[in-house]
Amino acid sequence: MRAVPGSADLLLTTGSTVQLFDRDRGVFRAHPELGGEVQVKSADVHPVSGRMVVGRWSSRVQLLGPGGEIRFMDAKPYKVRWVD
Repeated sequence: MRAVPGSADLLLTTGSTVQLFDRDRGVFRAHPELGGEVQVKSADVHPVSGRMVVGRWSSRVQLLGPGGEIRFMDAKPYKVRWVD
């Protein structure tokens, strides 16, 4: 799980869904943009811009808010995270 900056949410990725866990209410809900996505390995939210980075077991990293992608020629990133 990964904390979503500025909220009570934790971001949870699994092989079959992406969910948000509300720490205040103790409930899970589908992520509004990624809830139906499968095989998401990791995701992170930038603490200032709110832009998301989404990783799968592939050479492609997806960006949301605004959309885009980063492709690696001969690598498959294990986890994706924003770094200051």
